[in-house]
Amino acid sequence: MTDAELVAAGWQELTLTTDSYPKWKQRGYPPNTHWGRAKAYFDQVVGGVVPPPPPPVETGTLRSHFTDFFTGWGYSSSDHNGQIFQNRWKTSNLQTLFATQTPWVSTGGAAITEVTDPVGRPGFRFVCNPEMEMDPGSSSKKVEIYEGGPTNPYGTKMVRGNGYTDEIAFYIRFPRTGNPNGFPGPNEGVYDRRNVIWQHSMDGANKLHLFGISRLGFTNRFYLSILRDSSVGTEKAGITLPWEVELDTEYHFRYIIKWASDSTGTFQWWIKRPADAAEVQYANYAGQTWGSTPNTEFGFYSAKALNNEVIISDIRVTQH
Repeated sequence: MTDAELVAAGWQELTLTTDSYPKWKQRGYPPNTHWGRAKAYFDQVVGGVVPPPPPPVETGTLRSHFTDFFTGWGYSSSDHNGQIFQNRWKTSNLQTLFATQTPWVSTGGAAITEVTDPVGRPGFRFVCNPEMEMDPGSSSKKVEIYEGGPTNPYGTKMVRGNGYTDEIAFYIRFPRTGNPNGFPGPNEGVYDRRNVIWQHSMDGANKLHLFGISRLGFTNRFYLSILRDSSVGTEKAGITLPWEVELDTEYHFRYIIKWASDSTGTFQWWIKRPADAAEVQYANYAGQTWGSTPNTEFGFYSAKALNNEVIISDIRVTQH
């Protein structure tokens, strides 16, 4: 085999395992395991030099600018049609792109900005501090981009609703400097269990899918709630991950949702951490996924406590 063939065979073995490198290095790469076979291929490469793995091939349509999400600029606060920024500036809590630019005291500027992440991917930075109340006098704080669902008159570029299958992927990072005291915990408000980062809400149905950070009984763990009924607190399925969320660490999220009002719906969810050789699947739900028109919301939503920041980058949308 040529060096190129040996390397290709080795990486092929690694795509078949989700076990981490440190564990198998400690075990000495036993033969008859994917890591052992991969190392055997790599050891035959001339000079023993193995090139780094290629970066993942990103697919889907990139959504990296404010204007990538909406086909019209306007909103109705009663039904969330069109485009809404929640608390981008210190004006009304619901704003368009052209809202009056009044800086927040705690940031000296906007709470939502277009940025590039530490490795150069385009995306968005959300700063969510206690002064950014969801509504005046609310016990919650909220900073997010909100795109109305398929029936809004301005169109949608994220999800399509009942009968369709949509795939969304993105990178997420919580900078240590922007989260100096961690995340709101169990004694800090009604949204203590789920510091919400990404969700699909469904107008008129009190139902939503959401990703967040759970603080109930844990330190910081990602959580997925599928078809949660916000009026009574029930859900079709809930998954809390077994490991802790770390600051200044990059996570790649990917999920595929088949929208259905009956049992034919599906929701699959993968995450890749830096230590993972490949993405790991954490949810493989089958059942109802649609309650009414699904909207897309992402940013930070929690109890009105602590200063928080999240960077969401390289948002990719694929329609199947």
